[in-house]
Amino acid sequence: MAGIRRSLKPWNSVCPYCRDGQPARGALCPERCKRAKTMKFGCSSASTRRRRRPRGDRNVTMLMLAAGLGQVDYLRTLIDGGANRTRLTTRNKMSALDVAAETGHWRSAQILLGGGPAPENLRIEISLPMQSVALVRDGVPIYHARCSTGRAGYSTKRGEFVITNKERKHRSTIYHVEMPYFMRLSCLDFGMHAGYVPNHPASHGCIRLPEDTARKFFSEIPVGTLVTVQ
Repeated sequence: MAGIRRSLKPWNSVCPYCRDGQPARGALCPERCKRAKTMKFGCSSASTRRRRRPRGDRNVTMLMLAAGLGQVDYLRTLIDGGANRTRLTTRNKMSALDVAAETGHWRSAQILLGGGPAPENLRIEISLPMQSVALVRDGVPIYHARCSTGRAGYSTKRGEFVITNKERKHRSTIYHVEMPYFMRLSCLDFGMHAGYVPNHPASHGCIRLPEDTARKFFSEIPVGTLVTVQ
């Protein structure tokens, strides 16, 4: 490791892997590159606060860069080599997992969480137009239920997420309401939980589930499971 660090250029140099200030396709900036030092990630840690989007941060590690660029093979190599997964950036206190979540690299998030089922084996699919949720195992939907997503002005985020943590008894610090069987999605300020499920979008952005569905998912679906919202 010492040899690697000696070979890296000073902070004020241009990364040899970059082209005109942008990472070359398929390349990863070294830890001490000027761009790496001020990499612009904005995800806060896994809390109930809404994400801030600062202009820059410091103390960004190679593990965070690999997570943010979706370099899963390099990410595994760094972890196998003993990279610190819990190290935080200086200003926004972001971990590598936060960076993976902010940049939408769910495979990186799975690795940093210690694993998760392959999507072809197990995943959850949320349909916003249908206001429905499906549990898919081995490519076959095996369970369906109604759900209620974000109403006008509070649209539920679309995309691919992973369950990053679960809380049996959770209380929102934003809306000050109980959210039983809470399953946070990709360290963000929303997730799935038990709640009132009318036949239309009614939440502040979370995915409300019938209590029996929330209880089932909470007990049977592991952290790291992919959740698609479309």
